[in-house]
Amino acid sequence: MTRVLLASLCLIASELMGLRDCSLPEGLSSGEEQEAPSGRGRRRRRDRESQYGPGVQPVQPMQPAQPWVQPQPTQPVALPQPVPSQGPGVAPVQPTVPSQRAVGVRRLPFSDSERVTEVNRTLDLIESGGPFPFRQDGVVFHNREGRLPNAPFGTYHEYTVVTPGLTHRGPRRIVTGAPPTTWYTDDHYRSFVVIDPRRY
Repeated sequence: MTRVLLASLCLIASELMGLRDCSLPEGLSSGEEQEAPSGRGRRRRRDRESQYGPGVQPVQPMQPAQPWVQPQPTQPVALPQPVPSQGPGVAPVQPTVPSQRAVGVRRLPFSDSERVTEVNRTLDLIESGGPFPFRQDGVVFHNREGRLPNAPFGTYHEYTVVTPGLTHRGPRRIVTGAPPTTWYTDDHYRSFVVIDPRRY
């Protein structure tokens, strides 16, 4: 119907204006009419134009922005303190522990300081378990001469008392029995003197 109406208008215009030919628009020259929108489509377009105006597309609503959150400050990380270098191959110095030394004085039956010093040194080694200056120190004393009281084998042990100036063991010995029984000899077992190894 649109094509017929346009053709009639074109003929009237050509007669009035003296045109020889009246051609239809290119879209309708093929003889096919454009399909008109359906009733539902027309109603949609009218509703849209009545709400927003002709040719205006509706604007999509914007999403609300997320509220800004203040970042929490982070805790500082404690870094390990560097250990001062002591050079290659050097072990760290360990703190020294004060040594436990016995207090008190032994009551020895000697008047010369040299013998008192050496006897005390040997008694200290016996008390601490060595190390002793000679490999024979600590061996069993057999008491073959019988100058000490009879006792089961293994009761007596002998230790060297160093004599200054000698390069060998010398004649001085300390012989221990059942604690605290202790004897001293300075003539290689020919005579003995009882001594007290305890401190007072």
